[in-house]
Amino acid sequence: MNPGDVISGKYILERELGRGRNGEVWLARHRLMGKSVAIKSPPGYFLRSEDPVETAQEIIRNAKIGIQVNHPGVINIHDIDISPETYYVVMDYIERLDLEMLIADRLFTVKQITTAAGRVLDILAATHYRGSIHGDLKPSNILISTTWEIYLTDFWTANMLELVTWEMGIALAIPGDGYTAPEQIERERFGPVTPATDIYSLGATMYYMATGRPPFVGTSIEVLKQTCETVPAPVTDANPRITPGLNAVIMKALAKDPKDRFASAEEMAKALRSLD
Repeated sequence: MNPGDVISGKYILERELGRGRNGEVWLARHRLMGKSVAIKSPPGYFLRSEDPVETAQEIIRNAKIGIQVNHPGVINIHDIDISPETYYVVMDYIERLDLEMLIADRLFTVKQITTAAGRVLDILAATHYRGSIHGDLKPSNILISTTWEIYLTDFWTANMLELVTWEMGIALAIPGDGYTAPEQIERERFGPVTPATDIYSLGATMYYMATGRPPFVGTSIEVLKQTCETVPAPVTDANPRITPGLNAVIMKALAKDPKDRFASAEEMAKALRSLD
C-alpha cells in the first residue's frame, strides 16, 4: 500500500497512520464524496485457511460486531473488500491518539485512569450485552479524540480466536504483548474466552497507564509464561501515587482464574466509581 493507491476503485490512500502485528492503517479519501476514512489492511495470515470462503465469512461476521453494538464509542465500519490475497476494512477516521502514544509521554493520574477505564467499561458492557467480546483490548486499540472522547477499535478481531490453531490446549501464534488473558493462551487450563477476557485485558491496560509498562515484560515466550504462572507486582510498587483502592481494582481484574475477576463490566465500573 502506497500514497495515491486507489482501494476498491473509490478510496485514495493519503498517508499511513500506523502499523503493527494486526496490519496497517491508512488515512484515505473517498474519490467522489471527499470524506476522510481510515482503511485497515490486516495481515494475510487471517486469510490463509483450508477453507478461504469460511474464513472470509468469519471476517465479515466479526466486522459486523461493532455495528451491532451500536455505541457511540465504537468506531463504525462502512465497507469491507475481500480478495484472494488480502482484505480491507473501511472505518470512521477520527483525529486522535491512542493510549500507547499518550503514555509514551507521561503516566496517567488516578483520575484519568478511572475516567478512561470507566468509559471503556461502558463500551464493553454494551458489547457483552450483545453476546460478543472485543478479544484484543490493549492501549493501541483504545483511541482518544482531540476532545478526549474514548473509542474502541478493531472489533473485527473479536472472535478471531476461532481461527487460531490450538495444540494440546495451548494457542499457537498468540503474541506475548502483555495484554493477552491466560485463557487466550491455555484454554484447557483456564477455560474458554468470555467477557472476563476483556476485563483482564483492561486491567493490563490500566496497569500500563499507571506504570508505563504492561504487567509482564520480556520476550514473547517469557511474557506468555508469566501471564499463566506469575502474579504481577502491585501497581503501587512502580507508582506510589496510585491509591490502594485503584491498585486493588487493577489486581482483581488481573486474576488468573476468570472467576476471580469482576463478574461483569458493570461490576468493575461500579468498583471504580466507589473510589471517587
